[in-house]
Amino acid sequence: MFFSSVKPIPGDSNSYFSKIYITQKVNKKWGPAKELDKVINEPLAHVNNINLTKDGRTAYFSKCRLTDNFICNIYQASYNNGSFSSVKKLPDVINKAGFSTTTPHLAVMTKGDVLFFASNRTGGKGGFDIWYSKINKDGSFATPVNCGPNINTLGDEFCPFYDARDSALFFSSEWHNSLGGYDIFKSKGDITGIKW
Repeated sequence: MFFSSVKPIPGDSNSYFSKIYITQKVNKKWGPAKELDKVINEPLAHVNNINLTKDGRTAYFSKCRLTDNFICNIYQASYNNGSFSSVKKLPDVINKAGFSTTTPHLAVMTKGDVLFFASNRTGGKGGFDIWYSKINKDGSFATPVNCGPNINTLGDEFCPFYDARDSALFFSSEWHNSLGGYDIFKSKGDITGIKW
């Protein structure tokens, strides 16, 4: 299991950064968590929201570097025999310069995979919106599409998760009618029709 956790930097109890960890379940018990190496986790960056392709060979994750004023971008890495390599930032069509792009989720679809994410790029409804981009057969990304006003609001929406079996998009929002703060919402829709 991969997960993110926020912990202090060793030797500096005032500086906290999120990192990605891995643990394995053995005999019905979770083993000790191990921080992924610096190929993924950089010292002065928040790194989180990892998910892998169905074949387990490619990972997508968010990285928000201090040197970039914590503007977040989505990265891709190869995963093989328990180690990561070939880390690269996704192209400008996904990571629009000057804006944050974060919380990636790869939806495995019968007609091709789709990358969902949150971004505060221009063209949205306000704050961070949920967007998606179809992944072409050659691995390139189609122009991102905003999920529209039934999903996105004047506030922030994050953490999309699309269940292709149920045609349901789960996401967090601070704006929809809720108990306050970020609550989880669900909307049914088929992305080919782009109606939620």
